[in-house]
Amino acid sequence: MRTLVIIPARGGSKGIPRKNLRDLAGQPLIFYSINIALTIENVLVVVDTDDYEIEYMVKSFYDNVKVYRRKKPQGGDFATIDDVIFNHLRSVDYSFDLLVVLQPTSPLLSVATVKKAITDFVSNEYSSALAVKEFKHLLWRRDKHGIPRLIQDSRVNRQLMEPLYLETGAITITKKELIMSGRRIGDHPGLIYIPESESIDLDRSDDWSLAERAIKLDKLYIYVTGNKKIGLGHVYNVLELAVYLASYSITFLVDPKDTLARDILKSYNYQVTTCSKYDLTNILDAEQGVRRLIIDALDTEDKILQALKDQNVRVVSFEDRNVNRYENRILINALYSGLSESSHYYGYKYFIMRREFVNRRTIFSNNVSEILITFGGADPQNYTSLCYMELRKIYKGNITIILGSA
Repeated sequence: MRTLVIIPARGGSKGIPRKNLRDLAGQPLIFYSINIALTIENVLVVVDTDDYEIEYMVKSFYDNVKVYRRKKPQGGDFATIDDVIFNHLRSVDYSFDLLVVLQPTSPLLSVATVKKAITDFVSNEYSSALAVKEFKHLLWRRDKHGIPRLIQDSRVNRQLMEPLYLETGAITITKKELIMSGRRIGDHPGLIYIPESESIDLDRSDDWSLAERAIKLDKLYIYVTGNKKIGLGHVYNVLELAVYLASYSITFLVDPKDTLARDILKSYNYQVTTCSKYDLTNILDAEQGVRRLIIDALDTEDKILQALKDQNVRVVSFEDRNVNRYENRILINALYSGLSESSHYYGYKYFIMRREFVNRRTIFSNNVSEILITFGGADPQNYTSLCYMELRKIYKGNITIILGSA
């Protein structure tokens, strides 16, 4: 389908002066929405602006983006997006099937979210759709007598609330037929669910600080495997690691077949996305800013690591027998033997210990009656024997050892 993307970008803004041209983590704010728009297939991207500097910047950096200079009065504080869009369409004749409006004030919006929105829109045969985020909070308003009244029927915990949906304005999609009737949003629009991590709308200076931090500092992907065949050691390893990386916005990635790993990660309320190991490059390629990936999923093929290197993704691999060196990759093999140097680290010193054991002097009380030792599928360093010998120095009771199939 032929898609027309209009990005409205006026020069004046009160909350954040000149925000559409202001540098956000290395590039002007408006470039984020342009870059996303250009990933849509069969697309014409148009920036609608009242500002000569915005026009100059866009034309200087993008040969494949058109710029429309609207008349000054349309860019006033009281002009709505509908006013801008319909004035634009009355002034220029386009051939299109879908109209997508992207707001430059939503820089965290991802390529994946936009592409999914368009796919869902077409497959569900909506006439219009708008971006929303889930809202679960108690709301109050004053009645006609000025008395505060709870909007919801009763006070319940957030988890039990029926969700409301806040319109974010990040993206709207409309079929040409509805546009021609003079409306951009129909009576029964589809809802485009925007993840909380992408829903910020830049209106105030503190919004800007949050967006810049999200782009520059705190996105981290962790790809992990876990199922009945190989067990869940990898899953609990990265869950422990995630506690120490709480300053990051973490998204776990699991293979669609690893439903056991997925369910455990979701039970900890982390964001979980399913993808194969071969789709990692596609997911990371859609991210802006610094891209970080932890892989704890057995052996990683060279072609995957090479593709991640080419994308300048910073990678940390755990328990990976592929020891080939790649730029921006650190290898940590606590369970395998090797010589620790530069970016490769081997041995028990690099094992991720659960917090309840860190700095503990007393591990168990005197009433322990039995101990179980198991290292899962394999134990190439023979930690089973080492643990057994250490325990025998202080414990005389029964010890059961379970060996993995490898």
